[in-house]
Parts: sequence; C-alpha cells; structure tokens
Amino acid sequence: MLFAKWKSLLRTDWYRGIFAVCVGLLLPEYMAVVALIPALIFLIRAAKAENRKPQIGRLGLCLIVYIATMYVSIAVSLHPLHSLLMSLLWTVLPISYFLVTTVLTDRERLRVTLKTLGAVLGVCGVISILQYLFCRVFGLEKTPLQFWEPLDKLVFSYFPMELILDWADVRTAAVFNNPNLYGQFTVMLLPFVLYNSLTAEHRLGKRVHGAWGALCLLGVLFTFSRGSYLGLILMVLMYLALSLARSKTARRLALVAAVAAILFVVIPNPFMDRLASISIGDIAVNARLQAWTTALEAIAKRPILGYGAGTLNAMDLIQSAGIAGTPHTHNTVLELLVEGGVLSLLPFLLICAFFLADHLRIRRFEDRNDRFLSIAFLSMFFGFALNIMVDYPFSVPKLSIVFMMLLGFSDVHFDLCGVRALRVATFRKGK
Repeated sequence: MLFAKWKSLLRTDWYRGIFAVCVGLLLPEYMAVVALIPALIFLIRAAKAENRKPQIGRLGLCLIVYIATMYVSIAVSLHPLHSLLMSLLWTVLPISYFLVTTVLTDRERLRVTLKTLGAVLGVCGVISILQYLFCRVFGLEKTPLQFWEPLDKLVFSYFPMELILDWADVRTAAVFNNPNLYGQFTVMLLPFVLYNSLTAEHRLGKRVHGAWGALCLLGVLFTFSRGSYLGLILMVLMYLALSLARSKTARRLALVAAVAAILFVVIPNPFMDRLASISIGDIAVNARLQAWTTALEAIAKRPILGYGAGTLNAMDLIQSAGIAGTPHTHNTVLELLVEGGVLSLLPFLLICAFFLADHLRIRRFEDRNDRFLSIAFLSMFFGFALNIMVDYPFSVPKLSIVFMMLLGFSDVHFDLCGVRALRVATFRKGK
C-alpha cells in the first residue's frame, strides 16, 4: 500500500523534483549540486502543467538580499575568484527554495515532502549505525567513516586545495564528509520526524514515526559531535515544552525522554564522556576560542563589508594567526561578519526575526497540524541556533540546500495558514 502510493507520487513532476533534491542529499557534496539540475527541469514542467509561476515569500526575499551582498563582497575580497565562485554557487542553490515554494501548493504535498526528508535522515541513521558497528564492534578498521570517502579522495585529488577528510577516533559521518556536518543535518530535520509522529492519524503511524525518530537519534550519537549533542538536547526540550499542553503523545514522549536522560547520565557511556570532555583545555575547544578571538580582531578592522564571501578568506585570516587545521571561524555569526560584514549579517538576522515572529503566531492557532508544524520549526530553530554558535554549516552545499528548503517550507506554511501570502517571483516593473 505504502509502496504503491510512493510509486504513484513518482509519476508526478512536482514529486520527482523533490525526490531529486532528496537523493542529492544522500550523494557527495558536489553531486548534490548536480541533482539540482533535474530538480529544476521537473520544477519547470510541474509549473507549466499547473499553470503556476515561481513563488517567493518574505524569507526568500531576505535570502536573495543575502546572496546580493555576497557579490558586493567580491570587491573587497582577499580571494576575489573564490568569492565569485561562492556567489555563483549560492545563486544556483536557491533552486531548492523555489522548488518548494512553487510545487508545494497544499498541506498534503508539504507533509509528503517532510516525510521524504525524514526517510533521508533515517537512511543516514542506518548508515551511521552500521559504520560504528563495523569499525568499533566488529573491528573492521578500514570501514569508511564517511560513506563516500573513497570517491571523495579520488575526486578531490584533482583539486589544488587542502581538504580534511580524516579525523581522530571512531566518529561516524554517514554520507557527509565530517561528523559535525551530519550532526547539524540531524538537528535541522529531526523535529519534522517528531512532527510526523505527533500528528499521525493512526496509532501505528505514531509508533512507526517514533521508532524512525529513535533510529535517527541513535545514528547521530555515533558522531560524538558535542555541538550536535547540545543542539539536539535543546531541540528536544523545546519541542516537548511547546507541545506538552495539547498533546498526550508529547507527554508520553516527555516521560520516555526523561527516563532516557537519567539513564544517559547515570549509566557510564562514551556519549556522556564525550559531553563531559568540554573544557578550556580541550584541543577543539581551545582552537575555537583562538579562532573567535582572531575573527573578532579581523572584524573590528573591516566591520561593514568584511573580507569576501567564502570560507577561504576566513581560513586565511585564522591560519595566518598560527591556528592550523581550522577551515572557518566555527561560529556562524562571526563567519558571516568576517565574510561580508554587517551588510551580510543583517539579512540573516532578518530571516531569524521573521521566522520566529510568524511561527510563534501560528503556534497559537487552533488547527492541530498547523500548530505542531510551527512547533517543529521553532524547536529546530533553537537547536540549530545553539549548534551554529560553535560551527558553520553553510560551508558545504548539502546543508545550505536543506537550509533553503526549510525557508521554503516556512514560507509555504505561512501562506497556507493565511499569515503571509507568497507572491510571484518577478522583479520586473509593473509585475
């Protein structure tokens, strides 16, 4: 029954576009961008068939403004060619945003898309669990801790740049090339797996989505990413706190979470040991503190336009200060200020402000599905906000694509709830 429904969806252009992007998220970073090409083709076909023009919302407009600031930063960039290439890349990536806002014309399509992304996250969880079992439990030390490692090393050997594809200890990265990136991916999408569980119409659906969420959570534990751990903890707490008053399922999940948290702290385990290792003396923590200090000093010298879009500019500043092996500032606010100054940070802050204001408004709605979807977005926001204070997710295409899709989902949600309408994405006079 489920397979037949999915097979039927695959006959529609709107879902083929969504599916192409989702498959791209399971591929290497460079292939995720290529997957946007068929997505664009299906977007055009679906829009023509449904007589619908590309749509844009307020968050999308802020995204376009941010991309415009990237082009401005080329004029002051330490590496103008790099900044130009990053600007061009970010001009292509919003295909994922416009796909979402144009083809997701009703709540059912939005829900199907969120379930598909949940399936992608679950696949990553399974891969992560298997990576850890093969490497740590079965002793197969040559097991790639990032799925595409053999292909990545072959492809990147043709690029004249230093890329770090190895790390210490057994830390899984699933289909990403770094455990932290996989952790951030989970923080961004896990709330919607919980949403699918809380709003499922039948008890079996609730249990299936709940089990799927547990699988996703187990997979990310093996990343040993402390920033992701903290982001997930805050995300789950926010989700349950916002849902408890009106959901019996949320109250049950809160009980399960409380018991799990107690066991997590009381029973000795490597995950708690990893969290307890956070200290000034830790190498990674110390490197971040040094990078933040260097970034703040650099920002004070160029606060308005920064040093140019792209992490290469930030990496140059950090490594020139004697901090090796740090590809960016490990803080999104500082990274945006380094790359584009206040001019680039303002659109990002506006996105955050508009996002929070409208989802907090919908959270008070009577409609159960609309309310719980906004709760999912809000919990994602707080977990992700904490996570990005110690990392920078937009250094890779896949997380940038997911970020843009989330903006698209929000703008679609606002439109469907009657809070803020989408409009035709044209900037020609009189349109």
